[in-house]
Amino acid sequence: MKREDWTNLEAYLRFPCAASAILVDGRKVMLQVRTEGMQMVIFVFVDGAMRGAWLDPTRPCPEQAFMRRIESYLWSKKERDGAAKFAKRFGKREAKKYLGDMNKKYVHFSPYFPSVRAIRAQYEKTFKSIELIEV
Repeated sequence: MKREDWTNLEAYLRFPCAASAILVDGRKVMLQVRTEGMQMVIFVFVDGAMRGAWLDPTRPCPEQAFMRRIESYLWSKKERDGAAKFAKRFGKREAKKYLGDMNKKYVHFSPYFPSVRAIRAQYEKTFKSIELIEV
């Protein structure tokens, strides 16, 4: 896709219930604007479907490449800072013994993106061919 196509797609997907389709490596991906709480997000449907099994990080599947990958800390920033103070006071070995790894992260997948720019950034890194089908 060209820059103009991405701009047109972004302009079109600004309103609730707007939908568009793109062809990504031979698979049809539907993009539909919906509301999630108080914000508008873009849901992704691969070949007209969205299955919950695709969001499970313990079972890899090819459809996960189309979903938004989110990596988060297991512990909050406040808890990690508290652990750092504990390690400074009692030593790293003791902190590791009682608290474990405080910088541990987990991965989960989400079926929606916050914007077209986020979709573009991920899809251009991941896929070889992207074509606009309908706006």
